[in-house]
Amino acid sequence: MRISPTLVSGFLLLACAGTLAAQGGGMGGGGRHGGHRGSGSYTAHSQRSGLITDPVIWDGPPSYAELPQTIQLSPGQKDQYNAAYDTFMVATKRVRDQARANRSAMLGSGPGPLQGGSDAAGGGVAPSASVLDDLTQEGQYLSEKQSVFDKTVQTFFSKGQMKEYKKWRKQQRNQADAEQHQRQDGGSRGQGGPPS
Repeated sequence: MRISPTLVSGFLLLACAGTLAAQGGGMGGGGRHGGHRGSGSYTAHSQRSGLITDPVIWDGPPSYAELPQTIQLSPGQKDQYNAAYDTFMVATKRVRDQARANRSAMLGSGPGPLQGGSDAAGGGVAPSASVLDDLTQEGQYLSEKQSVFDKTVQTFFSKGQMKEYKKWRKQQRNQADAEQHQRQDGGSRGQGGPPS
């Protein structure tokens, strides 16, 4: 199977990114937790702190089995996609694991990073500045790597396939935003609404 030079370049960029992530400090704590796409990714703090809400950024792109059925890949494209996906997931695993641990901390699952003072808007305990800073850095890093992945995919997807892929990506973002707004609205009602 011939792999295009663009695809090879994408792989090299991702491999370098993985090496940098493994060496880098300031990317948060290192717990490893299981979870599914979008699990624990969004909190009432996300909008206020400017955190990314896109579940694909936090959890990675879809595996071949998770691709929309509207994207029919040839056997050759399937091999290329699986190679790109596997390379991406290995290169970004450390940062995604760290981000998952920090997102879990933001949900209030215990002491530690959450001991940062009261959250007047949410009525709970605010995440510490270090957790928010780490998540911001992790989100930016993963967003950049996802852009590289999307450009790599574009080298072997047809225009129609790429259109469907972008449509799916947009749906994921919109659904995440809608769920976050719903949780925020529910939280406001649970607190008796905003003060008058």
